[in-house]
Parts: sequence; C-alpha cells; structure tokens
Amino acid sequence: MRKYALFLALMASGAQAQELPVYEQYNFRVEYLEWRPTLTGEVQKSGAAGDGTLSDLVDDLGIADERTFEVRATLQLRPGTKLRGSYTPVDYRGDVVTGRNIRFGDVTFFRGTEVFTTVKGGIYAVDFQMDFAKGEWGYFGLKIGGRFSDADVVLVAPALGDRETEQFRVPIPTLGAAFRAYAGRLSMSADFAGITLGSRGHMYEGEAAVRLHLTDRLAGTAGYRIVKFKGQDDPDFVQYEMSGFTFGGEISF
Repeated sequence: MRKYALFLALMASGAQAQELPVYEQYNFRVEYLEWRPTLTGEVQKSGAAGDGTLSDLVDDLGIADERTFEVRATLQLRPGTKLRGSYTPVDYRGDVVTGRNIRFGDVTFFRGTEVFTTVKGGIYAVDFQMDFAKGEWGYFGLKIGGRFSDADVVLVAPALGDRETEQFRVPIPTLGAAFRAYAGRLSMSADFAGITLGSRGHMYEGEAAVRLHLTDRLAGTAGYRIVKFKGQDDPDFVQYEMSGFTFGGEISF
C-alpha cells in the first residue's frame, strides 16, 4: 500500500512539473546582474549634545554614482516552492569642499573644509516563495522573508585630522510577490518586496525584467531595479534610493 501511495505521489509530482515551462524545471538557479543605479539620500548622526546635521549624500557629501552588481540564488524545493537569496554590495565615495557647516556625530566639518566620505556595506535578502498560480504560461507567487541593510559611513577631513564614523545595521521583515510569464524563448518578470515600520522607516524593492532563453538552462536578462530604504532611530536617520538598469544572465541546474 505504501509503495502504491509513493508511486502515485511521484506520478503527481512529475505531472505537475510537466505543466511548467521547460525553463522552470530546475533544482537550483544562479543569476548575476550588473547594476548601474543612481543614488539619492540623506543621513544624520547626532553626537553627545544630541544635535546633528541632516546631510544630503550627493549635494552635501559629494557621493558619486557607482556601478555595482547583484548575485541571486534560488533553490526550488519542489515545483513552485522556492527558497531565494541575494546579495548586493554597496561601495560609494565622495570628495567635496563643504558649502555649509555639517555636524556628524561629535565632529563639526566647517564650511570650506575638504571632506572625504565613504559608504560601504551591502543589501542582503532571503525569501521563501510559494507559487499559487502556475502552468505552461509561467507562475505567480507570494513571498515572505527579510532584508538586511548594512552600511558603514565614514567622514574624514584630512587637513584637520577630523574623522567620524557610524554603522547602520537594519534588519527588516518583508512581504512580496513574484511573477514570470513565457512567450516562446522570451519571458517577462516582475518582483516586489517591502514593508513599512511606521515612523521607524520602511524598505521597498522592485524589479521588472525581460529574458531571452538561449537554451533550457541559460538566459540573458535586462531590466530595471529600484531599492528604497528609510531608517530612523531619533535623532539618527538614514534614507537612500538606488534605481537604474540591470543586465546579466542566469543559469539553471
């Protein structure tokens, strides 16, 4: 009886897999994306006196846009049930002669001072996804997971010997959705994840992409991605937005 039940389960699993496009019949998938985002944002760190200047990353600190990348991995536990993870490094630099006094932590960088800024860290994501609608056309699923935003901000005025640092470590639970539809060797996808924490902040991440499936296991991709983050622990504050085009490829096993 057990053998018969196992046989039926295997047959059902095989039939379910056959309903999916051949491109979705995989166990493990890896994707690499070049990302050329535009950065905007603000940061504030207060010192012992409780004061701090809300500083624009671009206008006040001279942070310049930089290329980065994202690496994604998907483990398909069974058809339509997936464990997903990704990592995006963050590495920005700025060099500016300040146009106003900037109080960051316990250091005041006075107007006319050359200030070097670095922002280094990463954006980490983990999601558990269930595809509630799937078939030969593609899939639509819901996600539950989390994002971890990690950034070390350093401001240095070499001429004065002043230096101030701040670490931002913010874990945020997220909810989201994922969609992919196939038309021959082309597929179109959309992903969204995010949550709001009220006055403490929010995080939203979204992407739309088109893929050309060169083989059953290899595809090239191009799209657009946006990440919005805001975290506040009065009086400290950080907010940024990264948005821009992506291109790369995915391989499935």
